[in-house]
Formats: sequence, structure tokens, C-alpha cells
Amino acid sequence: MKINEAGWLELSDPGEGTISRQKAIGIGEITVPEVVVLHYTASGHFQHTVDRLATSPDLSVHFVVGRAGEIVQLVPCDRRAYHAGLSEWKGKERVNAFSIGIEIINWGWLKAQQTNQDLLLTHVDTEVHKTGAVFSKHKNETTARWWQSYTGTQISAVRKLVIALCKAYNLTVDEVVGHNDIAPKRKVDPGPAWPMEEFKHEVAIALGTEQQSIEEVIPTGVLPADGPMPRVDALFVKAEADISVVLRTLHKELKQQ
Repeated sequence: MKINEAGWLELSDPGEGTISRQKAIGIGEITVPEVVVLHYTASGHFQHTVDRLATSPDLSVHFVVGRAGEIVQLVPCDRRAYHAGLSEWKGKERVNAFSIGIEIINWGWLKAQQTNQDLLLTHVDTEVHKTGAVFSKHKNETTARWWQSYTGTQISAVRKLVIALCKAYNLTVDEVVGHNDIAPKRKVDPGPAWPMEEFKHEVAIALGTEQQSIEEVIPTGVLPADGPMPRVDALFVKAEADISVVLRTLHKELKQQ
């Protein structure tokens, strides 16, 4: 994968994956990317999420990555997208002004239910089997809870994308962060199910900035594959430029219908 001169992702080889474009209306001014921010969507349906983010003037993101590793780009990499909300990185506020946002389809935290101990519930009570989740403590929290796992295909796609972004904008793995790093008091995504340490290690190796480890690293919270996610339909709602806030509100409204 590579980023072209216009800031759009392209495949270097057809076997690298599936990418497409769906240009958002929420595109800001020209920027110089200094950091890549990883999010989870707190939603389960890929195209529904893409459509909502593409049609809002107040919320947008550069990329959305599905459970099967499919990638849609909505905003050129050198233009501002509205994904981070109130945030700060290395003393600089308003991270939207100098970042590239990647939304990864994942429900995030899950809750146990009383009637069936093999099933967990999302924040809108969609069921997720425990085999598709990991019980872990978030680095910014004090107690463990359940989180939906990411798929191996999904992580591989994000890795290829991040490598392309780092090469295009001269970034290192130190400039690859989670939403929970730039807004630690408000946000928990991408959460402990995202194997951030292993992910950065693999990206660094690809960039030639780190040696391959002799021992194989097996990340936790990763699924080799995943089934289709349920479709959700609801009216989009406006909020501050923080995608996870809007998507969570969207699903709450769906439950009330």
C-alpha cells in the first residue's frame, strides 16, 4: 500500500487487500500529519458506519477498517478530519489539526448477562459470544472487563495501512497512538483487546527501525476470523467532533425505537 500525492491510499499490489473511497463531506483544511490515531467504532456494521461518517458535516475520519480487513478512505490524508474531539498530544491541543484518524469496526467494551454466561452484551445489547472477546484491564482503568476481540485480518490491514502512512509522512511508531492516549480522561479506545505493543513492534520491523525478535509474539485479544455483524439503522445525530460519542448515541437511539 502507498499514499499518492493527493493523499489517497492505493494498492501497490492487488493481493494487498481491498480498498475503496467514499468521500466525506466533513473535510477540513490542509494539514501536515504528525500522528496516527487508532479508534474503535463502538459499532458492528461496516457500511452503515461508513455511510454515517461520510454524510456528516461535523464528524469524519480518514479511514474505516472492517472486520474482514476491508478499508474505505473518506478524507485525504493531508486534509483535516473530525475524529478526535477534545484532545492533546505532546502538549499540542486540537489533535484533529495534525492527525490521521483510523476507525476500526469493533464494539469495544462488553458486559456480562445473567441468563447466558456464554454470551456478552454490547452497549446496545447486541450479543457477542465469549469466544469473540477478551477479559482484560485497560491501562487507564483499575478493574478488568470484557472487550470484543479484533480479527487477525483486520489487524493485518491496519498494519499495512499504518506502514504506508509512516512511510509517506516520515512517522515512527512513537507517532502511532490510541484515542485513549490523546484523551485519556474521556476515551478507552482502541482498548486492551488491540495488541498495541505487538502491533508497533511489527510496524517498526517493516520500517527498518527495530530488529526481528527471536521469540514469536502471540497477541491476545485477536480473532483469526469473524462472522458478519448485525445491521443497525437509525437517524444520525450531531455532536462534537468525536466519532465514538456519535456512534454510541446512534445505537442508544436505535434501542429506544
